[in-house]
Amino acid sequence: MAKATLKKFVPEDKEKFVQFSIESRILKELGERLVSNAEVALTELIKNAYDADAGECRITVSEDQIVIKDTGTGMSYDAFKNKWMRIATGNKADMPHSEKFGRKLTGSKGVGRFAVRFLGRKLKLESVAINEQGKKEKLTAIFDWTKLDESNNILSLKVPYELNSSKEPIGTTLTISELRVAIADKELYAVKSGVLSIASPVYAFINDAPDEIKDYLARDGKRNEDPGFNVLFGDEPNEAEAQEPLAALVLSNFVARTTVDLNNGYLTVHVYHANREGEYIKRRVKVSNSIGCRVYADIRYFPKRAGVFAKKADFNGKDAWSWVRKNSGIKVFDHGFHIRPYGTGDDDWLQLDHDTAHNERKWRSTITEKYFPMDPIDASQPKRNPMVSLPTNYQTVGAVFIETNPGNVDDDEILSPSMDRQGFSSNKGFRGLQNVARFAVEIISLADKKIQLEDEARARNERYLVKQKEIDAVIKEIKSSQSLNREDKERIVGHYTKVRRDIDNLDEYDRSAREGLETMSLLGVVAGFMTHEFQAALMNLEGAAKIIRGLAKKDVELLGHAKSIDESIQYFTGYIDYTRLFVTNLHLDSVKPYRVLPVLQHVISTFSKFQKERHVEVDTSEINKTLVAPLIPVAMYQGIVHNLFTNALKVLLVQPQAEKLICIQAWNEKGKHILQILDNGPGISPDVENRIWDPLYTTTSSENNPLGSGMGLGLPLVKKVVEARKGRIFLTEPPVGFSTCFRVELPLEQK
Repeated sequence: MAKATLKKFVPEDKEKFVQFSIESRILKELGERLVSNAEVALTELIKNAYDADAGECRITVSEDQIVIKDTGTGMSYDAFKNKWMRIATGNKADMPHSEKFGRKLTGSKGVGRFAVRFLGRKLKLESVAINEQGKKEKLTAIFDWTKLDESNNILSLKVPYELNSSKEPIGTTLTISELRVAIADKELYAVKSGVLSIASPVYAFINDAPDEIKDYLARDGKRNEDPGFNVLFGDEPNEAEAQEPLAALVLSNFVARTTVDLNNGYLTVHVYHANREGEYIKRRVKVSNSIGCRVYADIRYFPKRAGVFAKKADFNGKDAWSWVRKNSGIKVFDHGFHIRPYGTGDDDWLQLDHDTAHNERKWRSTITEKYFPMDPIDASQPKRNPMVSLPTNYQTVGAVFIETNPGNVDDDEILSPSMDRQGFSSNKGFRGLQNVARFAVEIISLADKKIQLEDEARARNERYLVKQKEIDAVIKEIKSSQSLNREDKERIVGHYTKVRRDIDNLDEYDRSAREGLETMSLLGVVAGFMTHEFQAALMNLEGAAKIIRGLAKKDVELLGHAKSIDESIQYFTGYIDYTRLFVTNLHLDSVKPYRVLPVLQHVISTFSKFQKERHVEVDTSEINKTLVAPLIPVAMYQGIVHNLFTNALKVLLVQPQAEKLICIQAWNEKGKHILQILDNGPGISPDVENRIWDPLYTTTSSENNPLGSGMGLGLPLVKKVVEARKGRIFLTEPPVGFSTCFRVELPLEQK
């Protein structure tokens, strides 16, 4: 068999090949397939602005055009030619982060240019960037998609452009005209929700600040840190209507908001709440500034409550909550730079999460403690204590703006960066900054809790009224019925009348319970003697006295000590008897008429030992033995007398004067009960007359005073209880021989 011979392939002089050809209609195909609707198109264009390190992107939609304008790095001619004009470029895969701020790129690969193709038939691209010579250069290119579609070969397409020097701000503007689609409100709603995640709150805080603060916070444009991304929708701002950033739309739905400005030794605080119109709190107080610079803070509170983001016209509520969680925390900005770690990750520089986890009950900020002291009644009840509901880091979005002075390097106590450049040095200045920022959060908690209690009380009263009216209407209808006989009417009306009375009693019980708690607080320090620990201590004291009396049989010098202990036991027993009577009276179901003098004498007898030892005379001779007290619980009346009497006694116990006199007067006139307590002590200085009603303020000294200095709670609580009973208490001009006179006026009948 002959061997097969392979024919050698000899190429021709010139190799033959075939190239792909691309029709220009590919742009139309890609535009329609990569971009499915107007929402996607607009979202991609906004993401492109973010990827270009823009601080702001504004979307303006009208009937005939769409304008997308950003403040990014712009496009040079080289970038325009090799990136924008190159289809399916892979530059984002090669460089996953932006060049200037290192942002993680968000736009889809190459979709932006097709987004404009989808939205309209014409595009004017204007971009100002820094060229290779370091000068501003403006690129202007015109895309007429209808004409470009006419070409059979995409490689032959020509897009006219101009390149000129420019003094305009750096950034890119896309003007899309001859629109193919109309942008409806629902598309804008979806776009806002879609790009919300990349919107930054810092611009919103600055935009919401007063003009004076804006000037103070003005940036110099030389920063290298990411300033955040701001998305706006609408026309250019003008004097009549300034536009609201996308982040501000979310922030404006706060439950509560505080702004604090510490400047020149004065702190100005404003508190706003979603359930109240206008400012809920506005106050200016004197505060020492150890920080070394001005401080401006804006903090928004977003607890998970129904309706916070429900049915908003600007964005989806679920996306808004995600944004709050992502941007939560109270950040510090020094000269516009975010100072880490404050307000990021698990940082708890204000100890909000710590105090919430440990159920702290007292204010931490000295500013809150001094100017907004907690009501003792509120402090004792978790439901009313605002600290129990302190906002956490995840519920707050806030910014604290400062401008430290690096020139003050010789002052170790003012706010200054730490050696490792992570945060500030832990010195007096930093503690001052913590104190101010913590106050801003605590005042939110105070206002929110107060409003919640007010709203609950109002709702409760409204429910009572509704039920009462419903039952009254039923009773009226039954009485007028023609189909029921008299016996049936009386039986049914009697049943509904009982229900009506039960509702009234429930309302009265609720009110009485709250009054009982207030009255309990009137005991002040004496209420502490009701504890089990004191009872145990008293038993131990009695045992010790018994032992000493036994030893005194062998050593007579111990007799004096045994006698002293027996007297102390007698005093303490008197306190316990008083408090037992007080508590017993709190549980009385009704208030029956009672005489005034026995109540006064019982209070006075409790302190008779101190009176005799310090030669204090108490005069009640002017009180009629038959005088009847106003119709308030006897424990409440005792509490009022107890606090006013012990205040006078405390003052006189430490006075060196020979004659020490307290006079208690009481009488009824013109439907009012008058109670006056006078003393001839040193009197109350006019400078502090207004302050004596402030909680925790006391004028008495504990030095050599067996009753101590007091807690500063008595007068504020007396005032609160008296006013709750439609009465009033005040200082009045004392008669000759006395220096102080407290006068209480209470209506004889309570309505």
